[in-house]
Amino acid sequence: MAEKANNNKPDKVKYYDLFLDTISPNYYPLQCVLVNELAYFTGSYALYHSTLYGDDIFKDTVDSKFGKKSYKIIRDALDILMQKEATLNELTNRLQEENSQRKAKKINEEIEKSKNSIADLFLKIQNYIIEKGFNLEFEQVRNMDDLLKFKKRLYKFKDVIGYTVDYNFYNEFYINTMSEFEKKKEYIEQYGEIVDGNMEKPRLDLAVSEPKMSLIKRIMIKIGILAKAEKQNIVENEQK
Repeated sequence: MAEKANNNKPDKVKYYDLFLDTISPNYYPLQCVLVNELAYFTGSYALYHSTLYGDDIFKDTVDSKFGKKSYKIIRDALDILMQKEATLNELTNRLQEENSQRKAKKINEEIEKSKNSIADLFLKIQNYIIEKGFNLEFEQVRNMDDLLKFKKRLYKFKDVIGYTVDYNFYNEFYINTMSEFEKKKEYIEQYGEIVDGNMEKPRLDLAVSEPKMSLIKRIMIKIGILAKAEKQNIVENEQK
């Protein structure tokens, strides 16, 4: 929020082998990228309102966009990410003060492990956001307009993610989702808007068959038949 208020522009940086496009390169860059990804789904209003007033609007919005308990899962993961970065800072400080070459080498190995652990956790959180957010959003697509907007939103998400040289989760998710996209597109073109998320093909035999006769109608017909028979009996008796 502070960076937004200062009208700062996104900057490309690299942390722990992660390439990031972040508005806050100097302060909590990893966390800012991930929270920005959440805001991609929730909008900034919920995020800012809860930050300023300490209410549950952002929490509830996250749970509605990603599924129940998603807020707690992501929040706890972000806390662990902060702890890992704090541990890394401690190791870096120890290295600067260490005079023993042997001990310095060991600390360097711990630092590398710590960096890899941070990058790995960052990508796990990001993958969770991608999978949960877009899967739930895709389930709610009902017509062609929604479908085309979804495709555009999924494609543009590539501009906000962090990645490593060998990161491929987003690309694979995009390809798999586009396969489902084509199935949904084909259904909508053939049968129209999806009702209640049900993509079962309409049964033609039900479409052309006569509707089942209601109970009331069957009773009325029987009453009519009885009345007609009674009238016939009266006529025959009079003739006699």
